[in-house]
Amino acid sequence: MATELTKEQYQSLVINGSKPSVVDVYASWCGPCKQLAPQFDIVSHELGSTYNFFKINIDDEQALAAELSVSSVPTILFVKDGTIVDRATGYMSADDLKDRITASFK
Repeated sequence: MATELTKEQYQSLVINGSKPSVVDVYASWCGPCKQLAPQFDIVSHELGSTYNFFKINIDDEQALAAELSVSSVPTILFVKDGTIVDRATGYMSADDLKDRITASFK
């Protein structure tokens, strides 16, 4: 299961993390975010040994979302070695998310 992140945790867990990170930036009121959540959980269980999975609630962490240039939700950030190497916006299936992770972290 993905861990909820605060701005304070982002630096240590994502930027300085030991594995590439997949970060779901979402809002509780967002319909596509609610559709994506179970897909994200499926993938986090399947690939959790290879990648770190995190969630950021844009309403609770507005400053962090702004720093990350997130302007719409859901946005998924793919972070490797402290750098955002890719981003995706909108709903995607578990299979599409797995394909995007593979492509982003080649």
